[in-house]
Amino acid sequence: MKKKEDRETRYYIDLDLRTRRILNWNYDQRDKLVQKLKNPFHQRVFITKGQYNKLEERRQRLRSGVAIGAGWDRHNKLEERRQRLRSGVAIGAGWDLQRRRRNPQSENSETPDESS
Repeated sequence: MKKKEDRETRYYIDLDLRTRRILNWNYDQRDKLVQKLKNPFHQRVFITKGQYNKLEERRQRLRSGVAIGAGWDRHNKLEERRQRLRSGVAIGAGWDLQRRRRNPQSENSETPDESS
């Protein structure tokens, strides 16, 4: 059952001041809200509906796996490259050069002269 949203609805974030972490965010009717939380290290901060909606939107995107911002996409690309390197799959023209730097003997397939 969805909560009622009207003029008396208040949106909030509950924080733990000791650990500097978000405990929860939610909304409820103004007359049902507790002003003082039980734990003295917990603080309730009231936010606008727009701020609340942004938090919910980001949470939904993270849960669904949709990228948020350019940094997220860059991280995924770097992780993909690391996995390809570990598995031995070539990534572009520089792959052969990287392999040679790690294993210089692979450049020369000939065996060295043993007669000297």
